[in-house]
Amino acid sequence: MKGLFAKIRSLKGGVWMPLLLLIALMLLLSSFTAQDGSQDMTAQEMRISRTLSLIQGAGECRITLYCQEKESAFSPGSAPSGAVILAQGARNIEVRMHLMQAAEALLGLPPDRIEIFPMEELP
Repeated sequence: MKGLFAKIRSLKGGVWMPLLLLIALMLLLSSFTAQDGSQDMTAQEMRISRTLSLIQGAGECRITLYCQEKESAFSPGSAPSGAVILAQGARNIEVRMHLMQAAEALLGLPPDRIEIFPMEELP
């Protein structure tokens, strides 16, 4: 890291200061985006989480899909083999039932392959 700053300082014409500010801004922005937890989610998980969050009473939702390789001539790739859903409203049994029905329909999984848990409430 010291070597990088030494190289930046050796640049002529005052170029080093804007470059240093750009690096600092990039580090700051990366720390903000990493805190929401969505970076570790796939596009499919983010899309399903947004859909589940629209269920009345569900609140914020996050889904984690577990996939296994699928060997078939008709549908290559991986298919979900299980799912864990975290939802703010999952303490309510009616909300849990709606989340389960939606997950079954979206993923084509049986209920014994889907687990739903209340999301931890942060202060």
